[in-house]
Amino acid sequence: VLRDDAVAGEAAAYAIGMTCLGGGLQHEDVVGRMLDVAIGQTKHEKLIRALAMGVAMIMYGQEEVAQDLIEKLCGEKDSLLRYGG
Repeated sequence: VLRDDAVAGEAAAYAIGMTCLGGGLQHEDVVGRMLDVAIGQTKHEKLIRALAMGVAMIMYGQEEVAQDLIEKLCGEKDSLLRYGG
């Protein structure tokens, strides 16, 4: 993910999401880093989509806790990040 390689980064983002599935704010540092990369450090749509879905997997089942994050993602200008929200 950090090397900005679209194919490997996509696989890594999905793997992180599945590994931390439903962990919510227990993985707040992971979610923050994934969003940092998705929002400002890459232009690869494939990687942005995978990071957004990975964050969604981490927050699975945590709707009440994730409300601020959902609102943040839904307010992004990038449609792929809004999709993750």
